[in-house]
Amino acid sequence: MPPDKLILRTQANEVFAILSQVNLDASEFEWQQTKSTWAHNGQVSQLVHRPTGYYFTFDHSDQGHWAEYSPADEKPVHVAHPGSWNLQRAEVQTWAGALKREVDAPDLWGALVAGRQLVEGDASVRDDNRPFEQSELQRIDASLSTGYAGSRRASCTIAAFALGRRARSRSSWA
Repeated sequence: MPPDKLILRTQANEVFAILSQVNLDASEFEWQQTKSTWAHNGQVSQLVHRPTGYYFTFDHSDQGHWAEYSPADEKPVHVAHPGSWNLQRAEVQTWAGALKREVDAPDLWGALVAGRQLVEGDASVRDDNRPFEQSELQRIDASLSTGYAGSRRASCTIAAFALGRRARSRSSWA
């Protein structure tokens, strides 16, 4: 069995510094060992970002350093043969930048779904369109600041939404 091709402590420290430079929290990463793609039956170092599952694999063969990482700049996974550690370190910098970009990016599709669920609510709330009870009107009125009628009407609609109810048009808001 070939010897394992794990990175050196000083190399791991350089990776730590790169992560810190792009403001990634090193405590969210875990060093693992994985099977080498290039050195048959050998183990290599892999750094995994636990919250996302994104990773950087530090592979090595007789031809030098190899890298496989996710995410990459423009695709989910990238494989490179930098050869030297200095060029491997540049791959780590590229990966760290791409990872930071993905971690910091808002999930617009998730927000859309969450917003839709908030607006639609559950079926029991959607179907509840009965007039407010006097106690609910008093609670809404007490929470509103004084102002002109149009402002109070809009505020009542917002307050009704907060109560999980739909507002009905009423002639008197007091």
